[in-house]
Amino acid sequence: MKLHLSHNPIGECGLNYLANALQHNKTLTELTLVCNALDGEGAVQLGNILQYNNTLKKLNYIGNPIHSNGIKYLASGLAMNTGLLELIFESNEFDSRGARSFANGLEKNQCLTHLSLCSNHIRSEGLQYLANALQNNRALTTLAIQHNEIDGEGVRYLANALQNNTTLVTLNLSNNPIGNEGARHLGQALAKNTTLTTLDLQWTSVSTDGAQALAIGLQNNRTLTSLTLDTYKIGPESMSYLANALIHNRTLTTLAVKYTSIGPEGTRHLAKALETNNTLTTLDLLLNKIHAEGARYLANALVYNKGLTTLNIVWNQIYSEGAQYGNQWEQIIVNYLPQLKIFQMKMNTDLCPSTDNQGNEEKIDQFLATYRTPFWIKHHQWFIRCHWGVSMENVRMCVYSIPYKFGDSLIYENELLDKTKSTCLGV
Repeated sequence: MKLHLSHNPIGECGLNYLANALQHNKTLTELTLVCNALDGEGAVQLGNILQYNNTLKKLNYIGNPIHSNGIKYLASGLAMNTGLLELIFESNEFDSRGARSFANGLEKNQCLTHLSLCSNHIRSEGLQYLANALQNNRALTTLAIQHNEIDGEGVRYLANALQNNTTLVTLNLSNNPIGNEGARHLGQALAKNTTLTTLDLQWTSVSTDGAQALAIGLQNNRTLTSLTLDTYKIGPESMSYLANALIHNRTLTTLAVKYTSIGPEGTRHLAKALETNNTLTTLDLLLNKIHAEGARYLANALVYNKGLTTLNIVWNQIYSEGAQYGNQWEQIIVNYLPQLKIFQMKMNTDLCPSTDNQGNEEKIDQFLATYRTPFWIKHHQWFIRCHWGVSMENVRMCVYSIPYKFGDSLIYENELLDKTKSTCLGV
């Protein structure tokens, strides 16, 4: 049974009634409280809920500020709770002092497996206390601490804990300025840690030196299966280090290197590694400016690679020099990616214009026909949509696979793209 009270101004009085009821309730398993006009006093009632109710399995408490003085009540309840498995405690402003109290409760808790503390101003000082708690906690498997202003010094505390912790499998440090110092500490931890499987380092200001440190850790790590790095500071040299790690690593199955500046040269290093690495199954190269040259390096590598099943090369300025028509993609997939299960693509390309609108539309139909073969429609059920328009110089197209998986909305680079057609009926 679930109860969602999001965006209802129940206030402290309402939470008090709810806490009293939950002391005796034996059926509610999930409670969501988001932006409920609660202040620090709500922590007292929240602590009572955790102390006396062991039926609740998931608690979402978001956007209800609990200042550092109130956290001790929550921590006390958490220390005594024996039923809660997942706690989403985000945007509650309890800062580094509150993190110290929270860590005391976490250290004693032996049932919580999933903890998210996103956007709480924990900073490096607060992470030190949480890291100490992880030294003794033997239940937590997932920790998400993104958007907490944590720098390299804070990661040092966490990395020390990871060298001894044997339960944590998922760590999300995204949107924290950990920099190369933090990456160096994580690289050292990866070399010794034997349980972590997923590491998210999106937007963490890691550059070449940090990538090198992570790569060294990956070479010696035998458990990590998923790594995400999103930062414009990752360039060709950084990718050379990561690619070298892929040659030796035999456990990583998912690698996402997005929004970087690796370009064709960095892609060349990666492609060389793919020739011998058959462990990687998912490769996400969203927005890396690999261009047609980089696409050719990947295509050549896939002649030898037989493990990759998912490849994302969206927004890489491949244009018409790379694969454009459906028959070109079909040939690449049949020859080099026979095990591919998911096809996601977005590209902008141009066709030579005709002298009249009917001729231009016929060109679009001819283009789409290359994506209407049995390979696309019958065997894989892969469909594309084309937005197009005519200028003085060309027929400009924005082509993408559907359903669209690359963001909440399409980005139109040209207001002329006012017409649309699809290979999927009714879409």
